[in-house]
Amino acid sequence: MSKLLLYPLLIVSLILISCSGTTNQYISPDYEDQNLNDSVSIFKIEESDFSETNPDHTFGTLSAAETSLFNERLFELFSEATAAEVTQHLNFSDFPDLTFQVRHFDQNGTSLHILAPEKGSKLTNDGDGVSPRFVLLLDGYNFNIFQDLAPGFSYGGHEPETVTKANFETKYLIWDNQIQDAVGWGKVNSEQVVNLAQINEEYDNLILQTIKEMIPRSPFAPRRS
Repeated sequence: MSKLLLYPLLIVSLILISCSGTTNQYISPDYEDQNLNDSVSIFKIEESDFSETNPDHTFGTLSAAETSLFNERLFELFSEATAAEVTQHLNFSDFPDLTFQVRHFDQNGTSLHILAPEKGSKLTNDGDGVSPRFVLLLDGYNFNIFQDLAPGFSYGGHEPETVTKANFETKYLIWDNQIQDAVGWGKVNSEQVVNLAQINEEYDNLILQTIKEMIPRSPFAPRRS
């Protein structure tokens, strides 16, 4: 690829990644800085569960390997980030009678469209006797690998120096089963230079850093090192 073509492509990449890094988070004032240790479960919005009833929704797109890693590591990584009691993954089959639809949440300048249950719903697994106070819903989660300009690079008539980066992004919703409604939401991501030979470890760190972006704007107490 010629320099003339590569330069503008890299510039466009920088602009797009910069825009995607903008956080869009809200937490109800009643829950801000609460640092609660109440129980919380995780529920991932899966295309296979919701595409029939929400055909126009944009779901997360993970490869088979990424899906396996995400499913295996999410629970442990979330437990590393918070002192709250992380109980389990919830599955769509745990509440088959609940209706989910794309809802628009907007408060204090934030705006988010996300698949969510109707107000008045309780997200629990009664069969296992698990009734968490909170549920963290994740939707539209993606990993992206891309080439970027190396830090400190200036053109000066030279071939652009590039590095391989990856980012992870997700939309999320914090559901309080006591009031049976959303109390927080947002879209967060993390980005870093990666070594493709150690991509699983790199993905682990991206997920963890993204979760840590949620914690300050949540009712969950951070885990102290």
